[in-house]
Amino acid sequence: LEDRILKSKLNKAEGKITLPQQDGFLVLNISDILYCKADDNYTEIYLENKKLLVSKTLKYFEEALADYPFARIHKSYLVNVNEVIKYRKGKGGSVIVSNGKELLVSASKKKQLLSYFE
Repeated sequence: LEDRILKSKLNKAEGKITLPQQDGFLVLNISDILYCKADDNYTEIYLENKKLLVSKTLKYFEEALADYPFARIHKSYLVNVNEVIKYRKGKGGSVIVSNGKELLVSASKKKQLLSYFE
């Protein structure tokens, strides 16, 4: 049983994630994801030059990307910490990602985000 569990983990494509689509699935490099935004039971995935809409919740992506440097910064946002270029102070504050977009950080998630930069 232990061997089967280990083998299934080893068969995963390293640094890739699959996104379900109507006609199959799309394979993305995880490092290409700037951030994810919740939209009810959908998630908008923002890449450098485009946005993808996937019929999975933000919680699903939070769990799927748990082994990578992604921080849940707000009930609506999951951000790739490597794409954060600036943090603005405030109650929770906000971050600016590499495409120039500013995302709010909730006060309850601020500590977790800042721990990546200590």
